[in-house]
Amino acid sequence: MTPPITAQQHIAPTTDAVTAPAPAAKALHQRHDLSRLLRAYIVTDMLAMAIGFLLSLGLAVLVNLELFGREASLPLGNFDATRMIGLGVVAIAMLLWCQRKGHYRVRLNFWAEAKAVIGAFAVAMTMDGFLQFAAKNDFSRLWLMSGWVFAGLAVLALRAAYRARLRKMGAWEVATLLVGNGLTAKDTRAALDSESGLGYRIVATLDNLPAAFLKAGRSWERLVAQYNADYVVIALDGAQLDNAGHSIAQLTRENVPFSISPPRRNLPILDMAPQYFFSHDVKLLTYNSGLEQPLPRFIKRAFDVVVAGLALLVLSPALLALAVLIKRDGGSVFYGHARIGKNGKMFNCLKFRSMIHNSEEVLAECLAENAEA
Repeated sequence: MTPPITAQQHIAPTTDAVTAPAPAAKALHQRHDLSRLLRAYIVTDMLAMAIGFLLSLGLAVLVNLELFGREASLPLGNFDATRMIGLGVVAIAMLLWCQRKGHYRVRLNFWAEAKAVIGAFAVAMTMDGFLQFAAKNDFSRLWLMSGWVFAGLAVLALRAAYRARLRKMGAWEVATLLVGNGLTAKDTRAALDSESGLGYRIVATLDNLPAAFLKAGRSWERLVAQYNADYVVIALDGAQLDNAGHSIAQLTRENVPFSISPPRRNLPILDMAPQYFFSHDVKLLTYNSGLEQPLPRFIKRAFDVVVAGLALLVLSPALLALAVLIKRDGGSVFYGHARIGKNGKMFNCLKFRSMIHNSEEVLAECLAENAEA
């Protein structure tokens, strides 16, 4: 049974020095600056889409001139207005989608950001193609497809360059107060440290939230100002999380940005679909693996076969040279070892032989001469 939380407060400072308490007004001003930094993604995204479309247009012109010997369809013909309007509508829809998904409000790690951007731009390419088909425009397919591909890559590249510039200026890091001292807090801290691009720099660890919150006058503004922090990460376990219910509820009412890392040890992180219930403060996470459906299984299998085949083709010279070296002692190149496969069916797992060719005879002789072995 988890022991009750005592009234003793323990603050564990990090290796970074904790500065003197700062006024709440200063902390608020810093947090507004952080929000402004994220909103600047709107400008970088618009610039990235413009760069992507111009690069794709240049590629379309070059391919048509050099490979096919014909002039490319520049956006100056009889369909320029329709093409530009359609392109603009889809581009604006992309910006609104990014705003809706929190790209301009919430910091995302690289893989989450890349997955969201690539998926969104794939949908945008489909929408743009449908609009051009519906308008019966004689448009360049190469320009359409490469345009959204280049735009998506440019969005990721410019965002990364923007963050790198801010890190160099010292404006990207966020002073973060980590609440919790259990396994969830340790895992959360390790995850944040591994994603330096997020910029969350933990300046202090708060072990006893109820006591610290009470001492700060039940105000998160005063609590974070004590440690000159701009962000709060809640990572509590078990009874600590239950006892901090009122404090966390107050956090949602104040102008303090925060994240919550719930205890989910030994539970899957991906493929969990959230569900909400009307008039109940409950979130139900349902496991929803895409591999349960025929089409995702087929796509995964096709991906595995194609990638494995390409890897085998690329590595074939090295594998052939290795086979020649193994064959020099007169034994077989491969060694088959019985393994249990799908549905319990046995199969021989082939691998390059790393033992001498008469290893079984040598082993039997060794066992006969050495009884202790």
